[in-house]
Amino acid sequence: MVDKNISLDIFMYNMLIDAHCKEGTISEAVDTIDTMRKQGIEPNVVTHSILVDAHCKEGMIPEAKDIVETMIKQGIEPNVVTYSILVDALCKEGMVFEAEDIVDTMRNQGIEPDVVTYNALINGYCLRNKMDKVRSVFQLMIKKGCVPDICSFNIMINGYCKAKRLGEAMELFHKMAQKGPIPDTITYSTLMQVMCRLGRISAACELLKKMLASGQVPNLMTCSILLDGLCKRGKLKEALNFFQAMRNSGLKLDIVSYNILIGGLCKIGYIEVAKEVFLELSVNGLKPDVYSYAIMINGFCRKGLSDEAYQLFRSMGDNDCLPNSCCYNVMIQGFIRNNNTSKATQLLTEMVDKGFSADLCSATLFLDLILRYGLLHFEVKKTLGQTVRDLLSHFAPALVATEQDKILRFKNGLRYNLKVQIAPHQERVFETLVENAKIVEEIKRLEREKRDKNMAQSRRDSGSTGSVS
Repeated sequence: MVDKNISLDIFMYNMLIDAHCKEGTISEAVDTIDTMRKQGIEPNVVTHSILVDAHCKEGMIPEAKDIVETMIKQGIEPNVVTYSILVDALCKEGMVFEAEDIVDTMRNQGIEPDVVTYNALINGYCLRNKMDKVRSVFQLMIKKGCVPDICSFNIMINGYCKAKRLGEAMELFHKMAQKGPIPDTITYSTLMQVMCRLGRISAACELLKKMLASGQVPNLMTCSILLDGLCKRGKLKEALNFFQAMRNSGLKLDIVSYNILIGGLCKIGYIEVAKEVFLELSVNGLKPDVYSYAIMINGFCRKGLSDEAYQLFRSMGDNDCLPNSCCYNVMIQGFIRNNNTSKATQLLTEMVDKGFSADLCSATLFLDLILRYGLLHFEVKKTLGQTVRDLLSHFAPALVATEQDKILRFKNGLRYNLKVQIAPHQERVFETLVENAKIVEEIKRLEREKRDKNMAQSRRDSGSTGSVS
């Protein structure tokens, strides 16, 4: 609340309202506006724009539109900033056509969209993968005399990359290099990411060289993208060299960078090297997170070192990093794959007691043991059984469907002519329904055969009559 003895002007009130909105306390922002009015200060276009922005960020777009309508009724004309906030919010919610309507309203009121407005529209169409529409908005923007900025190009490049249209993304990149604006770290990172995803690691490395040659300094995200690409393609020698170069460059490496490298090393079986990198974490002032542990535990298990994996699993608490569902599942799967079902079942019970669930892979491995070997004692089977049912009802409902579910799906899958014959009979037993369907199908088959014979006979009769005449 504002002290009544302190006199504030509109500028200071707007700052206070903005602070409330950024904290997510819109109600307090509204109370402040009431206080303003009591002191004879009317909210201006900036005040209302702050409120519009706050409501949009909370997903309250209808309320934001109401604020704009109230502004107009009070004689306060929304400006390009107000409208751009609305356009951006609508586009992010996938309501691009409604956003276009707002732009039309702007123009009817003599307000020309600026680069922020156009960027919001471009982003909206990119999110909907309507890249042809993106291009037309971009061209209209230039035609109207609005110069695209770095954000305009980055949004479009990202859109093309997400659509896996790398060629068109590179066209824009070359256009930037020739005419501006100068590509920034986001531009390079976006392009390198899609190159890595498409397996074009050499192209990503070349782009990094261009980036350095242009004077742009890659940040940690840019380097991590390339490191991840190298690791996923099994280029571990290059990945290790690049990781060392990252360290030598003075970049402050985070746990994500280390996890990428450790994961790459474990994937190709370089478990000892991965272990060395893992142990380096504390030396470099970093703490392993649950993902670091999960990666190493999985790496040990893949090499048949389940005891070493279990030792690491149990040491997590010593490092203030308690195992999560992922770590439990990885360890359980490791035990099963290394034929240690006893420890796997113990860990399963512990995991369920802690409120975690087996994932699909763990449940499938256990189910395979039950079905093939009848392994596991009764209590574990009972505990696991519930987990399997819960999982399969989500991932493979046909395996755990109720009788009624099976009947409904079976009926829905029938051809129309069979469905109309079966529908009147409200069978409650799946097997009976199937038998009835078979009977109906057989009757239909006999009817088709009889009809085909009659048609053949009719054609023969027609032919005989024709030859006599």
